[in-house]
Amino acid sequence: MATPYNEIHNRALARFSDYDILKFYPDDRERILDRHLMSAVSEFQRVCKIDLSLRNEDDREFQEDLTDEVMEILASGEAYYWVLPKVTNTENMRNLMSTKDYSFFSPAKLLEQLQILRTSLKDEFRHRMIDYTYREGKISQLKV
Repeated sequence: MATPYNEIHNRALARFSDYDILKFYPDDRERILDRHLMSAVSEFQRVCKIDLSLRNEDDREFQEDLTDEVMEILASGEAYYWVLPKVTNTENMRNLMSTKDYSFFSPAKLLEQLQILRTSLKDEFRHRMIDYTYREGKISQLKV
């Protein structure tokens, strides 16, 4: 008449293939998965018909028999909470995004833009001078 946490953990682990979890000692792995399960419980308990607050933390089990549907929902939530910190990890964001996307200010990009601006202004200046000399007929006086 109880549902062990490990039964839900096994369902959650089937939803994603992250072998990093296997690198942890079993007690550490259980503690991490239990924390993610409790996050899922906190989200789901407001609408669940089974009282998910009835738990035996020492034996790591829910006191009620959870239905397959409830276990699947909790496993989905547990998988979500497992993946969430991996997605929001800044190192992953840096790996997924180019420097252009990640950095608001890049000295190399700024220098490149300044060089483009300088060339553009120089070209505009020269063209204006050339246009002027053609109109005025003083091409020989132009010093470029």
